[in-house]
Amino acid sequence: MRAIVTALALLGFCSTASAETAQAKRDAIAEVFEAALREHVVFLNCTATDQTAHRLARQGWEDMVGLALVLMAQHNVDPAFIAQIKERSDYAKVMRLDSPLRDILALCPEGWEKPLYEFRMVLFHVRVGEILNR
Repeated sequence: MRAIVTALALLGFCSTASAETAQAKRDAIAEVFEAALREHVVFLNCTATDQTAHRLARQGWEDMVGLALVLMAQHNVDPAFIAQIKERSDYAKVMRLDSPLRDILALCPEGWEKPLYEFRMVLFHVRVGEILNR
């Protein structure tokens, strides 16, 4: 009987620890997402006047987010959390489509393109993989 009680207590402890770990991972993913989103708001909006650069920036963002979403689903991350990331990363939400050009250009600080062209940015899908495999 004592062994059963001990086993049940241990099981309860493990599931609590697992829930805390899952929340910590969601928090870490959310933090990385916010950083990647901030960068890509600049990259996508600031390339809007260069069709080729914009197409590449958009494709990179959508591929990166798509891979991250697949990784999260494979690791059984909360579907509501995944849906929230998917919704917030949508191209139409990231772009300032209704903003005047002067407001869009105000998003573009001097040198904004350097991290994009040198590929020095938050690689959301890579960071998600690292977080989920801790």
